[in-house]
Amino acid sequence: MLNLELIMTTMEHFHHCTLLPIRFFTNLNAISDIYRFGCSDMNLDILKKYTTKELLTSLICSLPEKRVIHHPLAKDIYLTFYPLNMSHIKEGCFVIGPYTTNLKSDSQLVFKPLHCMPHLLILLDSLYAHETKLVSSKIEGSHQHTLNKETIDDYSYHVTKAIIYIEQNYDKPLTLQKVANYLGINKSYFCTIFKQVMKQSFCTYIQNFRLEKSKGLLINTDDSILNIALNTGFNSSSYFNNIFKKNVGQTPLEYRQSHR
Repeated sequence: MLNLELIMTTMEHFHHCTLLPIRFFTNLNAISDIYRFGCSDMNLDILKKYTTKELLTSLICSLPEKRVIHHPLAKDIYLTFYPLNMSHIKEGCFVIGPYTTNLKSDSQLVFKPLHCMPHLLILLDSLYAHETKLVSSKIEGSHQHTLNKETIDDYSYHVTKAIIYIEQNYDKPLTLQKVANYLGINKSYFCTIFKQVMKQSFCTYIQNFRLEKSKGLLINTDDSILNIALNTGFNSSSYFNNIFKKNVGQTPLEYRQSHR
């Protein structure tokens, strides 16, 4: 069950750190925010101008696949959608913004370049994990219960950080050991927590992520199959063809032809 006081405190601290307006949606069917922090009248006017309940519903419902959405409302004006729990989207979703990605914008919105957002999402996770630990320490119960709760918080932080790293480096060679080293944790521990949170192995997640990227390139570019394979982290066109056919049911060339 959601602890709304914990979420509200997390949002307040996030706003103090970033100056970004932030809202939280919990009833994804009725799509209404239960709490907001830092949303000025100007922010709300922009949201009314550029968003509808239908748009918000559509974006939030697509989160299980995309995990994070940076949605452009207008030129240089964005909203970022980020689920409270990546494996249980129905628990709720943070919506950050509106903010501008243009340093010279005269919109009076907070300036944040898109390349900073992954780091700010790690901050949001860290604040939530910290508040959860504070709440857990006040709950009567065994010491073992507190340890389990802290472990769950660590799961969320490390896996979120790993996913952002993968999304920024999927075109490069990635191994379990390399990502574990980046996180500063044991490889076996990382393997275990990743599978618990994402409900799939590290290797399967990377493979599926690369395949989704390759699908976009096959449809939207005229790049050769070899270039697409190399640009999405596959080390040869033959391996790429085999994996693609096994998972999609078509060869990359057949997929390209059937979607054009």
